[in-house]
Amino acid sequence: MLVCAISCLTVLLSIMGVASPIISFMAFLCVYFMPGWALVSALFPGRTANLGRLTKADTSDSEISLLERLVVSVVLSLLVFAIGSISLAWSPGEFDEGVLLAEVLLLNVGFAALAMYRRFQLPRDQEFELSFEIGTKVGPYSSAEKAVIGIVSVACVAAVLIAAGVLGGGVAPEPHTEFFITGPDGSLGSLPQTLAVGKNGTVLLNFVNKMGAEQRYDLLVGVMANGTYLNRTAIDWTAVHTLIPGDAFEANETLRDGQKFSSGMVIDFESEGVYQVMFQLDFGAEQELLWLYVTVS
Repeated sequence: MLVCAISCLTVLLSIMGVASPIISFMAFLCVYFMPGWALVSALFPGRTANLGRLTKADTSDSEISLLERLVVSVVLSLLVFAIGSISLAWSPGEFDEGVLLAEVLLLNVGFAALAMYRRFQLPRDQEFELSFEIGTKVGPYSSAEKAVIGIVSVACVAAVLIAAGVLGGGVAPEPHTEFFITGPDGSLGSLPQTLAVGKNGTVLLNFVNKMGAEQRYDLLVGVMANGTYLNRTAIDWTAVHTLIPGDAFEANETLRDGQKFSSGMVIDFESEGVYQVMFQLDFGAEQELLWLYVTVS
């Protein structure tokens, strides 16, 4: 129940744009610990487990310690979240923040709900319960226990260093902007590359600010005449824009870091020919250009 509550609260605060070290720590738990903990709880809802039942081997039940659950939880969290993210990245559609938040909810709440269901099926005296009692007698650790403690210690230190930015800082991506065009359904195949005179098509313009700070973007769309534009008109996102050589349409948008702009621009042509439509995006001292060849008949 705590896994469900923390996961839902973290996703809600992320959608609301709340940022704090506490939220970052909660998000860290939602990815690197809670999916595995919930999955382990679903697989082994009781204090004991018999792995031999999976292979039909004649083995007796053995008790699962809290330390073993913690170690397996971290490992399973990394595996489950990595496999889930790779699968979503390869699937059709855009892999953005919303998809990532949905993955967190699906994994954590789904596994936790399954764990609660299975645990409620057990007799009361067989359920796994956290024990916060501190023993007064500590015996010598075995080699296996020492190895587990060492792995956990190294993992905790690495997690803290990664969270603090000490490790992994050299692989951070350079500030950049993603700029791309698609057809109205989000695919390249639906770009209006052939049109009839008087018929219009829609180009979906997209750009994402990944500059690390708020950025102003100046967008220019048109067909050049002798390498230049003679007239410029503001883009009306609700109107049809007739592209005439020498004319251009412009707009400007200011985006926060991580924010995406996406809007459809309806275009048409008044005469036959092959037109090279240029999409120009200026931001700061940088510029990105895209071209679309449209055959009008």
